[in-house]
Amino acid sequence: LAQVVFQAVALLESLTQHRDVGDAAFPAGERMVGVVQRRGVSRRALAELYRRARVVLLPSEAEGFGLPLIEALACGAPVVASDIPVLREVGGDAATYCAVGDVDIWSSRVSEVLSGNSTIDRSTRIARASRYSWQNHARTIARAYLKLGSR
Repeated sequence: LAQVVFQAVALLESLTQHRDVGDAAFPAGERMVGVVQRRGVSRRALAELYRRARVVLLPSEAEGFGLPLIEALACGAPVVASDIPVLREVGGDAATYCAVGDVDIWSSRVSEVLSGNSTIDRSTRIARASRYSWQNHARTIARAYLKLGSR
């Protein structure tokens, strides 16, 4: 699946208006074109990367829950994600979706976001992410236990 991202980015880099793909997501003075993988990033640094990202790509074939999607949305980042049930459920109308493995669709959707043609605004992304919190999760679990206990 990473190959899809690399191919889509390569296609975008061939377009002059997107030669800076990814630049805004990296610390001052550090410049890149294309895709860079980071490992062992602190929560604070990850949140900053999300906040500065022009787009976050989630080309998953399968996800257990979609936490990276929620993290990106919570930071207001535009997200282009695989069109799989769990990511649609979590991201709702706050993300843009693409068929898994379709390089042309991925390139097109990423280009739309980078060109400012996305209809999804920052407040929609943040509002969607705010639905997910540890307090909401704890309430859901508590209700489930209470329901089970009343049987």
